[in-house]
Amino acid sequence: ARSRSTGRRPASRSRTHSCSSPARSLASMDADWSPPRLLSIVRLLSSVSMAGRGRSGVMLPGVTPLSLRALTSLAIIARHEGRAAGPPWRRNYMSLRKTTIAALAAAVVVAAASTATAQESGSYRSVSSYLHGYVTIEHDGETYVGGPLKGTMTVIESSGGPFVVGANTVSECLVFSRNRADGLLIEAPCVFTDADQDMLHTYAIRKEGTLAAVGGGGEGTWELWGGTGKYAGIKGSCAYRTEYLKGDRLVVHSDCTWSRS
Repeated sequence: ARSRSTGRRPASRSRTHSCSSPARSLASMDADWSPPRLLSIVRLLSSVSMAGRGRSGVMLPGVTPLSLRALTSLAIIARHEGRAAGPPWRRNYMSLRKTTIAALAAAVVVAAASTATAQESGSYRSVSSYLHGYVTIEHDGETYVGGPLKGTMTVIESSGGPFVVGANTVSECLVFSRNRADGLLIEAPCVFTDADQDMLHTYAIRKEGTLAAVGGGGEGTWELWGGTGKYAGIKGSCAYRTEYLKGDRLVVHSDCTWSRS
């Protein structure tokens, strides 16, 4: 009923939410998707985004400044659409509700996609320890060295993504090198397998330094070629440094950047 003094309907108690949790407040809004309620949702999403986590401890993925601006614009459009239809008690809420729900769903999808894209790149540093089984042959005045390289890699620093700090992988490589008059060339395809049996494929190239000599080594480039599971679509490169130790052992330090295509 209208208020006799103002001509307006009295405010509904359901529009005031005293819930301590933004997530709980969102749940209570399911029954009403009117423009005022949509604006309330925008404010709640903003508070959760600023805190990074709601008081209930439930993360709301895809809530970014971009998505909040999109939702605010949609709320303003919906409010003007409602005003054009006449006074609040004469609006066609069913039509407006459908429009608002469709717009909100589209905004959330776009926000989630933009968040996923933002998280699909990063960097990490690792240290690897190997034991090699190289064989050397002399051929037509040139020296060729090749053989298996087996060991482990540990991530020691990471910006996130599939490369978690402290994660270990088993590494297997096949090294091939030739030392000719025009210089040294070392190539090594490698496979890294983690505890989930997901595999990362890489390819190492080095054109300086020495191979196998104790105290020797050098710097090169390590390319990331994707893989399986969490490493599918991963591309990138690493700057690495190798140092050979006694007992056919070596240590490799790498500094990598990656993205997912």
